[in-house]
Amino acid sequence: MSKVVKDNISISMGVGTMLNALLLVGSSVASRHTLPILSHVHFSFNSEGVRVTGTDLEVEQRMLVPFSDSTSATAYDKAGNTLDAGAFTTPHKKLLDILKQFDTDKVATITCDTATYKVSLKVSGQRSSYKLSSLSASDYPTLEFDDIKSKVLVEASGLLSLTDPVEGSMANRDVRYYLNGMNLCMNGNNLTAVSTDGHRLSINTATVLKSDGPDVNCIVPRESYRTMVAYLKSVAPDTQVKVAFTANHFALYTEGKTFISKQIDGKFPDYKRVIPDANDILLKVDRAELLNACKRAAILANEKFRGVRLTLPDEGESDTFKLVSTNPEQEEASEEVSITSLEGMTNSFEIGLNIDYLINALTTLTEPVVNLKFRDENSSVIVSGESELLHVVMPMRL
Repeated sequence: MSKVVKDNISISMGVGTMLNALLLVGSSVASRHTLPILSHVHFSFNSEGVRVTGTDLEVEQRMLVPFSDSTSATAYDKAGNTLDAGAFTTPHKKLLDILKQFDTDKVATITCDTATYKVSLKVSGQRSSYKLSSLSASDYPTLEFDDIKSKVLVEASGLLSLTDPVEGSMANRDVRYYLNGMNLCMNGNNLTAVSTDGHRLSINTATVLKSDGPDVNCIVPRESYRTMVAYLKSVAPDTQVKVAFTANHFALYTEGKTFISKQIDGKFPDYKRVIPDANDILLKVDRAELLNACKRAAILANEKFRGVRLTLPDEGESDTFKLVSTNPEQEEASEEVSITSLEGMTNSFEIGLNIDYLINALTTLTEPVVNLKFRDENSSVIVSGESELLHVVMPMRL
């Protein structure tokens, strides 16, 4: 007579599938935290399939694996009755490191004794077995996501193309905490991404596939954004992603995968007021030539201040302009860059710019010819192409 199983949850899944799930949610699992349970991964199942969840209280990621020939789950109560759902936790990193040692076509079976909080792991075709710890699944924290205000539908590649070019302007550990992230603005069918560290600003706008709800502003934390990028890269580029906003959180949904993050609680600066509207001097230049010249000049730029002097000639006086960088060791780099066209110039002037900011702006643009718009040596410079992407770089004293 077979022994009746009690207080037991068992989940079987292909090693490759389980690895994919653990790798996806792993970027949200806290490696060091005062709450030990945050280093665990949460397994649960219901009629839809097996759900794997990881969180660090700032970001939460979930992956749903539907039942199949290699994916199954069972659970029993204290009386030995079969349950329709169940959940347990186990250390994420240890489980991941063990499974990496096996072929992905094997099947891993994880069994949890919910009375003693002990987890055992076995892999098909192997004589080895492993015993891991567990903590109460009911104590596992989750980010509450309800009362959705607005939502948009966009392709994964489109969301990456929107946000990636403006990432470089995000502040890092600034006392103005609301700058340590990226501002997402939903305005009708347009989604705008903006970031600034107070010395430069980047802005990009894209049209979404569909939008629903009132206009909304959301500040995505810097670390959450990087996790979001990994999430978007885990799906096919043409995958449709639903982006939803609540008062305090935002979430991304694709089939079987969920990303939830807290927002930064603060008011992002009015970026439209930062964009100069009187920059009448237009310099058109070959992007690759200017970028390469900047990279060479950056080698001898001051390591602390990273300044470069850009000297513009009078209109029609010369077909080149100069880039000059120096450092305290009396070293100097001087580059002459060809002018494609120069309009609105009356008197030559010299302006100081952070060369790293200029390189970043030129790297994110894709057009062969870029526009640099000036007003004078004391005003911000607009760097743009023909698309919606635009960078504003403040001048610096050299």
